[in-house]
Amino acid sequence: MAKEHLISICICTYRRPAVTEAIASLGRLIVPDNCTLEIVVADNDVEASAKERVERAGAEISIPVKYVHAPQQNISIARNTCLDHARGAWVAFIDDDETASSAWIESLFYAAHERQLDIAFGPVWARYPEGTDEWLLEADFHSTRCSEGEVLVTGYSGNSFFNTQHPAIKDRRFNLLRGRTGGEDTEFFHECYRDGARLGYVADAEASEPVPEDRLNLAWLKKTRYRSGVTFGKVVKYRGSPIKNLVAAMTSMAKATVLLGASALPFRAASATRTDFIRALFHLGTANAYFAAKEKELYGTEKIPAKVIEASS
Repeated sequence: MAKEHLISICICTYRRPAVTEAIASLGRLIVPDNCTLEIVVADNDVEASAKERVERAGAEISIPVKYVHAPQQNISIARNTCLDHARGAWVAFIDDDETASSAWIESLFYAAHERQLDIAFGPVWARYPEGTDEWLLEADFHSTRCSEGEVLVTGYSGNSFFNTQHPAIKDRRFNLLRGRTGGEDTEFFHECYRDGARLGYVADAEASEPVPEDRLNLAWLKKTRYRSGVTFGKVVKYRGSPIKNLVAAMTSMAKATVLLGASALPFRAASATRTDFIRALFHLGTANAYFAAKEKELYGTEKIPAKVIEASS
């Protein structure tokens, strides 16, 4: 009889009622042969605000759900809490506002084994509200995916699956110093890659998430893509000699210049010009990372009462 595998599905949550929908979607998963599932939810709120809803949602499905309070507001602490409580040799992460397709974990598990992947990523498709501008629908900036056949050197946590027993991954944790700026997942997966893990993309391992109204504008996209470029530069791009790093920075600046020029050309569709503009900002952020551009803190801005810290320790 084939060996049974335990897969731990991890969710980090922070004041999102939608976590109940995420858990409900996991209850509809097709479970791979010889596998069992567990769910670990780490609540990164100062108060244990998600406890009741997580436990209520867990009672509605057949998969065991474990709630853990991780109040020190830092997304890396929440992710590490999940890893500390996950019992499976394989771990998957999905965001608290995402819903998984029924074939999600099955696709990741079989692809990882058939293609000998140590880490796999699936697409997260954006669900846009009615009335969204046409150019945003065409450009689809809010979906997260990779190109088919792309050689991956890093990835994202929102739809990820990895073998915790691989030497490059075992006992590795997310960097606490990036737990407030973001990019902790970019760094985590890139370090795994540098230490020998094999990364791959699984197109049919689909998840989806709604796009909030406040993200349906050019200002949010500009800020987000520029910040992503800075993170990519600091974590991935500038790992060589000083000369190689300078050449890489100049290359990113050249790409930004070309794309900015293309975005200013007349008679092009709005989705095409804005796509070039947003891509230019990513490369500009990557170039500026060479000059130690500062990353804004996104998490952990709320003061944690001492009694909460003591209760969680």
